[in-house]
This record gives sequence, C-alpha cells and structure tokens, in this order.
Amino acid sequence: MKIVIFIWLLFVSFFVSAQNELAKQLYTVISDSTNYFKSFRGAFIMLEDGDSVFASNSEIQGTRKNDIRVAKDMVLYRSVVADSIKERQGGKIIEHWKMDLEGILHDHFKVEKTKTVEWNPSKNGWKFMKGNILVNIDLYPYSISSSLYWVLLGITLFHSEQVLDE
Repeated sequence: MKIVIFIWLLFVSFFVSAQNELAKQLYTVISDSTNYFKSFRGAFIMLEDGDSVFASNSEIQGTRKNDIRVAKDMVLYRSVVADSIKERQGGKIIEHWKMDLEGILHDHFKVEKTKTVEWNPSKNGWKFMKGNILVNIDLYPYSISSSLYWVLLGITLFHSEQVLDE
C-alpha cells in the first residue's frame, strides 16, 4: 500500500511540475507579446503572404516548430502541437489543451469556442482573450477535402482591441 501511495505522489508531483513549467513558459511568452516577441525572435525564415516569419529561439513545452509571424495588424507566436492526425484525435488534443490553458489562464482571460469563419478555417478550438491578446488552440485541416489535421497553439498581440470584438 505504501508503494502505491508513493508512486501516486510521485506521479502527481511530476504532473504539477510539468504544469508549472508550461504555465511559466506561457506567461513568459504572453508577457513578451507587448515587445512583439523580440526576446524569442531567432533567425528570419521567410516571407509568408507579405508577413515576416522568424524562428523562435525556444519551444513551449509540448509543442514544436515554434515561430513568430510579424504582420501589419498583429504579431503571432505559433507552435505546432500535433501534425498529420485525424479529426477525432485532434479534438481530444484540443480538449486536453483547453483544460490546461483554463487551469493556467483561468481568471485572467475570457474563454470562447472558436467559430469557423472564412478567414479562420479552424475546425475546432478555443480562444482565450484579454485586451488585445489572444491565446488560441485550434484544429486546422490541411485542405478543404483533407482527412488530416494539425493542432496549433497561438499567442497573438493585435495592434487594436477591435479585432477581438469582431
């Protein structure tokens, strides 16, 4: 019985430690959004639809391919959470991240379900809003007819709060 309790306590402490690290990383990135993520900007990668894309010099826990997109109306820190997955699996990942983000951002951000609109083809997701900062976790199809999806975690600073109200 003591061994079971010890293993359970070890597991709980590991989970709490991992959650604390994710929270610390998210708040560090969110805090740097007002500085246009300059603390995280690495080498220039490319132009994407007229926007500059830079590599990130760090990765948020549980993600990969972190980069920063600088556009006219916003600056976006993007992180790939999962790639080449089915919609159902992506939905489970979205819900897991939603719970983690709620636990981390709880009282500071307003939570809403992501709506699929022409300019945001997200199939499923959640957005956490505070002022002109948006944290979102979304499931995107590779194309209109694709059966494969990818999950993106984004932290966006809009230059105007009006964008969030639309």
